Amino acid sequence: MNEPFAVLLCGHGSREAETLREVDVLVNVLRDRLSSMRIGHGFLEFAEPTIAQGLSRLHQEGAREILVLPLTLFEGKHARNDMPARLRDFGATHPGLRLRYGQGFGAEETFFAIAADRVRAAAAANPAAKPESTFLLLVARGASKAGAEDAMEKMAHRLQKTFGFADALAAFSGLAAPSLAEGLARAARSGAAQVLVVPYFLFTGRLLQEVHAKVQTAARASATRYHVAKHLFGHPLLEAALIARIRENAGDGGA
Repeated sequence: MNEPFAVLLCGHGSREAETLREVDVLVNVLRDRLSSMRIGHGFLEFAEPTIAQGLSRLHQEGAREILVLPLTLFEGKHARNDMPARLRDFGATHPGLRLRYGQGFGAEETFFAIAADRVRAAAAANPAAKPESTFLLLVARGASKAGAEDAMEKMAHRLQKTFGFADALAAFSGLAAPSLAEGLARAARSGAAQVLVVPYFLFTGRLLQEVHAKVQTAARASATRYHVAKHLFGHPLLEAALIARIRENAGDGGA
């Protein structure tokens, strides 16, 4: 790969300042770790820089080939359709620029390890909560991509087996069943003394806020104890997974 190479990390975007801050932190970590590479970012909607602005900035800095990686879990409509459409639009007006679109993440082994670490941290913060009397609720966004729900259900039960929880379930904040409300209701009916909710989200934002709000509502209506673990952002394995994905796609340009 001889042409000047760059990477654009592509997020959905949010009106929440904390979400954008987390993305900025992650991008800056990758810039520090991959100092020989030019790395930018852009958002599909709700925030700037937009995808077009991010691409334009890298192109103006000399990039002739840009790898675009979606900061998404599973391939929903935005990652599968909307982001590639933005790339096609930009590429049509920049014929000398090569754009390549990479894959987001799903339920890879690295992400199981991150979720397991979040469970360990939650257990350390609540030493009185015994695994054998705990219901694990793994909460993901859900996606229209076939297999996403099955992958999350398998991860939930693998976490159950690993830590010895009484029961486990994967629930979804949209596009899939059971919903978060249904998952919380099933956890309450299980008779478990406590429910550990593990958000399978890359970044904070509206969906994570909804998780906390619905958990608080469930807690007020029940004697069951609830705890929400930290989401995936900030774990060093997340950074390592992105670096590995960049290097896999960069070829000689990542040297």
